[in-house]
Amino acid sequence: MTDEPKVVYVITDLDPKPATKRSGWEAFREALRPTLLISTIAVPVLMVMCIPVGLVLGWSPFVLFCALIVGWPVLVNLVDLMGARLGWPPLHWVASQILARRTSVASKETTNG
Repeated sequence: MTDEPKVVYVITDLDPKPATKRSGWEAFREALRPTLLISTIAVPVLMVMCIPVGLVLGWSPFVLFCALIVGWPVLVNLVDLMGARLGWPPLHWVASQILARRTSVASKETTNG
């Protein structure tokens, strides 16, 4: 036997901040936050995939319309990507051109009127 001292590791929680009491609603909100963040991306993607499936299965027009409305941001991006493959200008450029034309027409009407 050797005369070396035994090494003992003590693990403690050395959190510099003391634990604060949270209400049940705050804990619920913290637990729900990641789910809401994921659902803002996943739900529109799933709705876009539901549109062709619903057309094949013969879903009602109301259900297809709801899927279209919820999946609208994803559909706009898909159209923009398809347009880029076909050589069309990006949608943000088209929107800025429309806005520039409208503001120039509006400014001409105010100067002439």
